[in-house]
Amino acid sequence: MRQVKVWVGDTTEIPVRITSGGIAYDLTGKTLIWYLASIAAPGVALVTKTVTTHTDAAGGLSAVTLTPADLIAAGGACTCIMTCVLSSGGSNVTRGQFSLVIGARPT
Repeated sequence: MRQVKVWVGDTTEIPVRITSGGIAYDLTGKTLIWYLASIAAPGVALVTKTVTTHTDAAGGLSAVTLTPADLIAAGGACTCIMTCVLSSGGSNVTRGQFSLVIGARPT
């Protein structure tokens, strides 16, 4: 599973590439719904982000932005799971995950 590290207090844009069979998935007109949950309770979304504008929709490139408020809502320094659900025409068609490590900034 891919792991991304972010710092409490930062705004972070996390780029993603959506593929199907190794080929870029066309995200034109598609919605990505992101759920941030703790490892201890992966079924409980602490933060939900909806992305409808993509970096390069035809090339399968998108991003999700986490703000300082999102990271505080997640509980501050911790390890979480980010789950992405690709929604098309009201149906959830696929999902993917990565590990999100939220760290306290070193002093």
